[in-house]
This record gives sequence, structure tokens and C-alpha cells, in this order.
Amino acid sequence: MRKIIGLLIVGLLVCGQAFAAPYLAITPVASDDSVNFLIRGTATIYTDSMKTYLLEPTDNVGLMYRAQGSTVNLKLDIEQSFAPPTTEGSTDQDYVTTDSVDSSITVADSWKVATIDTVVMPYMRFKVSGQGSNSATTTLEIKVSK
Repeated sequence: MRKIIGLLIVGLLVCGQAFAAPYLAITPVASDDSVNFLIRGTATIYTDSMKTYLLEPTDNVGLMYRAQGSTVNLKLDIEQSFAPPTTEGSTDQDYVTTDSVDSSITVADSWKVATIDTVVMPYMRFKVSGQGSNSATTTLEIKVSK
């Protein structure tokens, strides 16, 4: 009986570890496994692309984000494509906006959570757009988890 209970406990520990999903940081990586993007005024920022072809077509992706700055007015979109962009961090005609995560981020210092329901293309990235008079220190911090 002890052996059976021991095997069950070991099995649960091993399986529990196999399904744990660490946070994936978008380049560049900060010490707290997140990244901050500086968005001044009406600038548009594109993150580096991320490989998503290891995900199942029905997998959901978790997303945490928060803006910081004295004046905040941002929009956060998901773009997907069949290949990495020609130049990381810039516009690319092969990338299509598939999800609008938040069309009006106006509150600073407050974490928000969203789910990317379906990732259908092998690459994705975030597009952050300034929609107004963002202060010179306005940033958006993003954390992604599978």
C-alpha cells in the first residue's frame, strides 16, 4: 500500500511539473521576466516576433499588461503571420492584426489580464499604438504565458 501511495505521489509531482507554464518574456528580458516598451505621443511599436507553431491550434495564451506614465492613451493589438518579419520591430505587410487586446488603455499602474483565444499562424507579435498625447515616459509592460 505504501508503494502504491508513493508511486501516486511521485506521478502527481512529475505530471504537475510537466504542465507548469513559465512566463515567456518578449525581447529584451527584464529581471522580473517582463518587458517595457516606451511609447511617446502617437508612436507605434512592434515587438519582436514569437514562434507559436509549438502551440496546439486550440491553445490559449495568457497575457498581463500595464501602462505607466503621467498621461496614457494606448492600443494593444496582436499580429500574426506565416513567417518572421523581414525586419524585427518594424511594419511588415505579411503581418495581419488578428486580435485587438485593448483599444483604450488609459489607466496607469493597473495590471490587466487578457486571453489570446486562438493562435493560428506560426508567428505572432504585439503592436502597441499611441493614440494621443502620451507623456515622454509612457511605457507598456507585457508578460505572456502559455
